[in-house]
Amino acid sequence: MDVNNVNIVTISFIAAAIKLLIAGYIYSKNRKAHINILFALIFLFQGIWDLGKGFMWITQTKDLAFMFGKISYAGYIISIFMFAHFSWKYLNRKNIFSKSKLSTFIYYTPMIVLLVALFASDLLLADLLAPGAMHIGFNLELWMYSYGIFYNYFFVVFQILPFLYAFIIFIAKYVKTKDTDLKKRLRYIIAGVSFPIIIGIPTGVILPQLGIRLPPHNNILTLIMSVFIGIGILKYKFLSITSSLEKPSKNISFSTDIKNSKFNHGSSYLIENPDSKDTAYHFFLYNLYQGNHGFILTATNPEEIRKKYGLTSTPIAWLTDTETDETSFGHHDIEQIHGTIEQFMQENPNSFVMLDSLPTLIKHNNFRKIQYLIKRLNILIKKHSGVLIAPYGDLKISKKERLVLGTEFTYKTAKGRLASLTGSMIDLYKQSAGKEKFIILGYNTVTKSLLEEFIARKTPCTLVSPKEIQIPYPKFVKIIKKDPLIKEVMTSLNIDASNVNILITYASDAHSILAVNLIRHLTQKAKVLVEVNREKYVDIARKAGANEVVASSAIGGKLLAMSLSHPSVVEWFMDSLTPTNKNLEVQELSISSKSPLIGKSILQADKIFHNSMNILSVSKQGKYDLTHTDDYKIQVGDTIIVIVHKIRLNKDKKLMKFFRV
Repeated sequence: MDVNNVNIVTISFIAAAIKLLIAGYIYSKNRKAHINILFALIFLFQGIWDLGKGFMWITQTKDLAFMFGKISYAGYIISIFMFAHFSWKYLNRKNIFSKSKLSTFIYYTPMIVLLVALFASDLLLADLLAPGAMHIGFNLELWMYSYGIFYNYFFVVFQILPFLYAFIIFIAKYVKTKDTDLKKRLRYIIAGVSFPIIIGIPTGVILPQLGIRLPPHNNILTLIMSVFIGIGILKYKFLSITSSLEKPSKNISFSTDIKNSKFNHGSSYLIENPDSKDTAYHFFLYNLYQGNHGFILTATNPEEIRKKYGLTSTPIAWLTDTETDETSFGHHDIEQIHGTIEQFMQENPNSFVMLDSLPTLIKHNNFRKIQYLIKRLNILIKKHSGVLIAPYGDLKISKKERLVLGTEFTYKTAKGRLASLTGSMIDLYKQSAGKEKFIILGYNTVTKSLLEEFIARKTPCTLVSPKEIQIPYPKFVKIIKKDPLIKEVMTSLNIDASNVNILITYASDAHSILAVNLIRHLTQKAKVLVEVNREKYVDIARKAGANEVVASSAIGGKLLAMSLSHPSVVEWFMDSLTPTNKNLEVQELSISSKSPLIGKSILQADKIFHNSMNILSVSKQGKYDLTHTDDYKIQVGDTIIVIVHKIRLNKDKKLMKFFRV
């Protein structure tokens, strides 16, 4: 084969390989998103188009070469039809073919007719011309198509229409939209589509009809197209959310419950009361007005949300499958939602996220998928010290799913009241005094420290371990000498209840993960807190079903005990001991006779500190007491241990005086 022929064939195979790699990569980034699936299919068939041509050109036998040619053309035909589908789906544009599955099938009917004609007749491809039979210049001698009447009187024009359609609707959207993020993405899409239109149609369709043939080059043009559109899709995956602080609205008033409520950074709230949506938005707004950034994902038209709650600066994303100029996600774009919130929280730590879309998300996906999304969002919330708020709304799920959903949230409001918005799980326990049940699995030095905390609080608990316990613990510490990793033993503990709190303190992380798996096999109701020894097991324990995970290397049993009463403090303290948040540090404040905090309760002091500082514990004559009683009055001689957000503190000159007295 002549060197020029070899080069053309090599380019065809290389183009096919790159297209298939790009298709696979885009699909792997989000296997559920329709956009990614359509793109992957388009360039899968584009790759088949190039591969078929390559094999056709290197095959010596005409019949076999013609078969490869038909396979190649089949890939081209399918990709042409799917490209128009991809274009309207990318923009969520509604048309006659997108109304239902039947109408979409009707759209693809001409494609099926063409494929049948391609393989069963000579109406599309009449024959294959031998190398050299048609002069194409550049010393090229390749198999060439002889077209039939379907091609000459239909497909020669039709193949131009999908590209023109895409080009026109993308240009129109670019001109019309005010969404700067969408404009950035559309630039790549438009650039990609322009190559086959501006260059490919004239040279590959029009000139051949005039008897002018150029060397095969459309594979290169479509390869460039695949790269640009691929970039546009990757940018489509994560929306860039720009956040501005919200200015208080004079038209919004807050109830006493909302004003008296406080939040824990690193926590998630499920609002279940009858007016869950209004309550959630008021809780969200009240905290935005304190100088916090926020982001809303809603299934309601954002314009209605802005008008009802007086929002002007807070970014809102609309969960919809309709075409809109608003920042939006499709109902199935779970990975895009997670990725966008992750990016938002990285750029705006300590921010608030309103998930006003649970009913819609679960309706269009499935419960387990959305449960997993919430689990992953909780990891982000903890990592970036944020707050997740989700109104229950008109969610229709089974009783079991309702219980499972509740386990994914740190706090869950009781119907008709906002008790859990006070920011302390101890407050929840007080609602059902004596009903909370604490079970500790395993026995080691961490367990001993943990038991000291329970004893100090005089809180009844059950310790389950096969080890021989020599220490004489009080009677309210019940000891069961059995192995809880045996299913029958775990079942006998009656853990299938929402008031059960299981704390796992095994020396072996493998045993801890096994215990979490066993518990979740038996119940989704119980709350599980687990201590791990190695960092790599933190995510594993969370994925296994643990509600809270604490690294024993940090504080041990004391930290585990604190997670019962101050979950957010645990996250703050963990951050202060690791490089994940350079803005947090632990400091001591000595209370002198001139301190303005004297006589103030812990609750009052926390309100003074707002979100610049958080009280961790109090030292009286060298003894540290956990501040789980918010009514404790600060006295002269006390030392309070606080976690300080340095950036916020430096901006608040009023609070700096506490470090000088």
